[in-house]
Amino acid sequence: MSDPSWESSSGGPSGRDSRPVGFVGRLSSGLRDQNWTAVVIEMLVVVLGVVIGFQVNAWGHARSDRAKERGYLEQLTSDVAATRRGLVGLDSTEAVGDRASARLVAAFRAPQAPPADSLLAWVARATRVEPPFVVLGTVRTLLSTGDLALIRDDSLRAYLPLYAEGVESVQPFIDRNTEDIVVNARTLAEHVDYVDAFRAAGASLGVAGLPRSGTSPFPLDPKVFVHDREAYAAAWGLFYRRRMLILNRSGLRAAADTLAAMLDAARGRAGLGP
Repeated sequence: MSDPSWESSSGGPSGRDSRPVGFVGRLSSGLRDQNWTAVVIEMLVVVLGVVIGFQVNAWGHARSDRAKERGYLEQLTSDVAATRRGLVGLDSTEAVGDRASARLVAAFRAPQAPPADSLLAWVARATRVEPPFVVLGTVRTLLSTGDLALIRDDSLRAYLPLYAEGVESVQPFIDRNTEDIVVNARTLAEHVDYVDAFRAAGASLGVAGLPRSGTSPFPLDPKVFVHDREAYAAAWGLFYRRRMLILNRSGLRAAADTLAAMLDAARGRAGLGP
């Protein structure tokens, strides 16, 4: 025979506990028994759990976004520093060619023709040019991926697209000025032996493989050269296009300086060092 007391205490012969298990069970039990306090408590527990879960996820996303923002600010700082160094370096190296082009043009108006070695050296230096270059990799990544929204600084976020647009709008003028310098250098090659020109300019131009001996089959006659209209037009073209490149570099440098100042402010607000 079965023991009734045992069945009563253990929930039946199977030994299973008849108490409600889980949220749904407890909620059903509370509604069935009209235990409103238990129902409210269960609902609050669920709501709080959901809210806390959302908060944890939001905190995780915010932390990830801030880490990405710091990474982008570091990369932008590196890019603009490289751009500014490059532009300052070009201002220094290109100043040699800029002065040479001015002297070359002035030679055509001088009362007396300069020595041949001077004219040759000016031609060699004025015809060598390096166009400016701006590092835009990180800015383009921000714009193409939509990660620009990660930049919290309003001024910086608004300026970055303008910076990229401004640099890209200047590039066709840089290309045109550089191409015209090459064209004018080719024109002068009809009047000047560039082997002699590079020799006259000295080893500072870094031209390798020049003949170390022998005379030019086309020696320069300074008096003839400074009275040649085609040579004068080419010299003037060099001077003009080099002045245009000076303005191009100046504009790019001003834009890069502005971006650098904005980045310093944004880095400070993001808790990054100088």
